[in-house]
Amino acid sequence: MNDRTTVKNHFFRLLHHHFNNSLDENDFEYYKFLFSINKCMHCSDLQKNTEFYMSQNRNADFMILLDPYCLYKEYKEDDKEEIDELFRKILSSVKLSSDNSYITFTYKCANSPRQSPPENLNICEEFFKKEYSLVKPKNIIIFGKYAGDHLFHDQGMQFNNSDNNNKYADSSLFFTYNPVQIFYKPSLKKSVWEYLKIFKKKCGL
Repeated sequence: MNDRTTVKNHFFRLLHHHFNNSLDENDFEYYKFLFSINKCMHCSDLQKNTEFYMSQNRNADFMILLDPYCLYKEYKEDDKEEIDELFRKILSSVKLSSDNSYITFTYKCANSPRQSPPENLNICEEFFKKEYSLVKPKNIIIFGKYAGDHLFHDQGMQFNNSDNNNKYADSSLFFTYNPVQIFYKPSLKKSVWEYLKIFKKKCGL
């Protein structure tokens, strides 16, 4: 047993003790998942996106998968608050929020695919598969092109395609633009809104 495995096992014992044996198996597996992301060394020179878990409501019917803003070359940090507000308004328009959705990010490090070799993106794909198995959402709505390219590359998805019947395992899959793309190109708002109305109807919201 190596040092890292020993540290992990010790962490899990402490975690279980801290909750006084009140964690069920699914809770325990979820904390193990978060810990594995924190200890991932495939992008060791890059900052982990732990603050990007905006909502961990694992009982939600909706999983919202968001590309980190920094992946888009047009993104400016000074605009973050306005883009966050735009994202909240988009979710609100279809009656979604951090209260009734599980919101997570495509990549677990604050990096760009242009800076990361393909094998590192494959690691994030494996993290997503584990995350999906723990949440089991009925619907997944994707905001951004990188998730489509790298996590769902076999789906043949197109932005705002109202005719698609894409599935991921047992979940319906919806795909639209990232808030960064919409913020810097306001002409996208109309097509996004029309698509979200269809999303809302299909999901019974």
